[in-house]
Amino acid sequence: VVGWPLLLYLMPGMAIQYERMLASPDTPALGTLLTVAGLALLFAIIEEGAKLLLLWLRERLRGKMQLATAVALGAAVGAGLAFVQAAYLTNFGADGSFLQPNELWQRFFTIGLNALTGAMLGLFLYSRRTWWYYLLPFGLKAFNGWLFVFVQRGSMKMELYYFFTGVICLVAGVLLIWLYLRTASGQSQRRRKR
Repeated sequence: VVGWPLLLYLMPGMAIQYERMLASPDTPALGTLLTVAGLALLFAIIEEGAKLLLLWLRERLRGKMQLATAVALGAAVGAGLAFVQAAYLTNFGADGSFLQPNELWQRFFTIGLNALTGAMLGLFLYSRRTWWYYLLPFGLKAFNGWLFVFVQRGSMKMELYYFFTGVICLVAGVLLIWLYLRTASGQSQRRRKR
């Protein structure tokens, strides 16, 4: 429900406002890499902010969640948002096939990355982590979005971008497992002390 308005209205609207600001004569000329970095950060803030808002609302409306529930719900919110985005952005032929079959891998890893960052947000919200922990999912998403500028400039092939998206997804998965085990271990130690 949240994915379509984000894709159709908020993200393009914010991108247009950002581009207008950069095109203003009062704005100093920035390089392409820095310009796209700002846009990637803006999109990451919107996407991850929407996930965080949904998880926070769920917690406020229904009360405290269990650790596994918070992580699973975060993953579901992230995967759902990414699935809507993938369906909206993928080019299909008249027969329903992918126009670019390699896009399937990138979509697969992007959905995975969104699920993992959503799970991180659920974990951080559950464990009441300080604000700087939230920079992990926002940073991973922004970095992944920023890498695409190298494809647009012709200095990176799409296949290499897909590979890097997979690597970022793998890094996010390892981080999530490490943070989850650390949180669960701390939780069980607190129970034993009681």
